Amino acid sequence: MAATLQERERISAQTQQGTNMTQTVNPPAWDWRNAGSNNYISAIKDQGNCGSCVAFGVAATMEGSARIVRNIPVNSAIGNSMPDLSEAQ
Repeated sequence: MAATLQERERISAQTQQGTNMTQTVNPPAWDWRNAGSNNYISAIKDQGNCGSCVAFGVAATMEGSARIVRNIPVNSAIGNSMPDLSEAQ
C-alpha cells in the first residue's frame, strides 16, 4: 500500500532537517545578449505573413541554447559556424 500524503510529507520534512541545504543567490537579471561581453542570441528574424511565430520562437530558443551549451557566441570569431535553423522544417 502506498504511503499517504501526510506520511510522505513527514518523511520529507525529517529528511530535510538532517540536510544542510545551501541557498543559491541568483542575479536580479540575466541577459544572454550581454553575458560577459558575449552575445549568444542571434538577430530577430522577420516571419513576414506566414503567422508561425511559435516556430520562429522555438527555432530561436534552440539556436540560443546550442550556442550557450557549445560556448559559441554570435560575436566571436567562429560565431557564424553555428547552423541557422529552419523554421519551416
